[in-house]
Amino acid sequence: MTTLNTKIEERRGELAMCKVDVGKEVLSTTLSHKINVPKPKNFKGTRSTREMDNFLWKMEQYF
Repeated sequence: MTTLNTKIEERRGELAMCKVDVGKEVLSTTLSHKINVPKPKNFKGTRSTREMDNFLWKMEQYF
């Protein structure tokens, strides 16, 4: 019975170490996704309908 208890305690220690290792992996592999979202051109006093249509079409293609 005592050998069974010692083996259980050993396995619990190993499990704790595995959890720590997995936790380190998760923290070190956090990905930062940089998304390139289309932006309209700067407003220069007039805006053509074609530019707006092109921008909206690009947004539809993006999503």
